[in-house]
Amino acid sequence: MGASPAGDFYSLPLRNRQQAGSYKKTQRKKAMSNWTDVAAEADLFEGAGIAVAHEGQDIALFIVDGEVFAINNLCTHGNAKLCDGFVEGHNVECPFHQAQFSLRDGSVACGPATEPVKSWPVKMEGGRVFLQLG
Repeated sequence: MGASPAGDFYSLPLRNRQQAGSYKKTQRKKAMSNWTDVAAEADLFEGAGIAVAHEGQDIALFIVDGEVFAINNLCTHGNAKLCDGFVEGHNVECPFHQAQFSLRDGSVACGPATEPVKSWPVKMEGGRVFLQLG
């Protein structure tokens, strides 16, 4: 009895399978599917943050002028949640020591913090907020 076509394919060395395109297609699918649904757009309010958590990541979401931003929720200067901070323009102020971070890229806009917070790519689709976490 002969081997199945799938068996023949998987018995090939990895290099040959890559040349056949299977490996690259799988990798492309993974790269395109790393958007994670984290919240409903209706949960966001202008000038206020909300916390979302996914796979150990504590992230703060903000909406400013209809654009959604995502940054790590923990201030790099002290143990404070940025989702509880004051939003002014495109910055959020830490509720503990008034350090300010850019919502656009997580950079420090005003001390005493010296380290930026991580920012995350965001997209809106069908009334849902998706983050690119991978």
